[in-house]
Amino acid sequence: MRIDALEVYFGGVALVWLTQSLRSLRDVRVVPSLPAIEPVLDLPRPAVSVVIAVRDEAPRIETTVRRFLAQIGVDLEVIVVDDRSTDGTREIVQRLTTEDRRVSVIFVDSLPTGWLGKPHACQLGGDAARSPWILFTDADAWLEPDVLRRALDQGARANAAHVVLAPGIRGASLLAKAALVAFKLSLAGEMARANRDEHPRAIGIGAFNLVRADAWRAIGGHARLRMEVIDDLRFGWLLGEANQRTRAFTCEDGISVDWARDLAGIVRALEKNAFAHMRYSGVLAFGASALFAVLWGSALVGPLTGSVAGWMAFAALFSMSLAGLRLEARHGWRALVVLLTPLLSIVLAVAIANSAWKTLVQGGVRWRGTLYPLDELRKARAG
Repeated sequence: MRIDALEVYFGGVALVWLTQSLRSLRDVRVVPSLPAIEPVLDLPRPAVSVVIAVRDEAPRIETTVRRFLAQIGVDLEVIVVDDRSTDGTREIVQRLTTEDRRVSVIFVDSLPTGWLGKPHACQLGGDAARSPWILFTDADAWLEPDVLRRALDQGARANAAHVVLAPGIRGASLLAKAALVAFKLSLAGEMARANRDEHPRAIGIGAFNLVRADAWRAIGGHARLRMEVIDDLRFGWLLGEANQRTRAFTCEDGISVDWARDLAGIVRALEKNAFAHMRYSGVLAFGASALFAVLWGSALVGPLTGSVAGWMAFAALFSMSLAGLRLEARHGWRALVVLLTPLLSIVLAVAIANSAWKTLVQGGVRWRGTLYPLDELRKARAG
């Protein structure tokens, strides 16, 4: 019996994409939307400290803080850590402290040696927190009024030390939404492992890392993350290594961030983080990007071969839309967005390669105006 190499190759491509699609379907099933609770105001009011690390966030920091102050069903304090802002952020936050006693601010005038700005700000904010729960969040995270209370309720129900929420993206174009579905499916894998208690591969998300204060202190706070570019993700990993339970939910209708509005914005947004996720390995980053591109391109040209296996590869690539539909049906996105996802998933490979190239060329990661040398980042990785 003659073996057709073309059929074997495209059959292999089909198998890879189908396996990935089935894995994504399984993962999405165990990453639920954040449940609602009613009536919120009739429940006990847990105390939580919100730590917001900021630098040059004058256009949105007031809205962010006021949205946190509007949270219902909780007793909270908001701690803003201003890391060397020069755009008027300081003045805005100082005014807010005079208007509401729940707001306090910590000013950072110089960065200690051996620290990146974000982890250092989180450490200062966590040290100042007085509540049994601490939320580490970003300056662009805007929450609906009941989100914090709902997350705390889920943490208590699951006896979890850590709750993460995947946010929605404000103002994203149709094409950007399609590419973001692919990104969220990859994130769903990490979230699902956390929900299945598969340690230590837990998950952290910068927009919403809610942690019990005693668990945060038990892992040494952010000290082990002092030179971590992806501090939010590694934060979840450290908790997992310490056998602290994480629960992860999607919450696109309850929390949103201003992350990336178009395809170029996605590549820019991942420029700082993607290479770090690849352990600063050029071989791993460029190899993964190239492999993805080959598998993606092969699936698209499969039908042109006229072979059954070629059509199978094409269909298997587009089968990832099934997991995307299951994920996005919760939020009312148009089916067209998800149908475009397989085509635009290549943006993630481009983002990884771009992140590796830019970091290697400039000799480090440029973050908020500061260049952190690559050698130092590699030496200080948390794990």
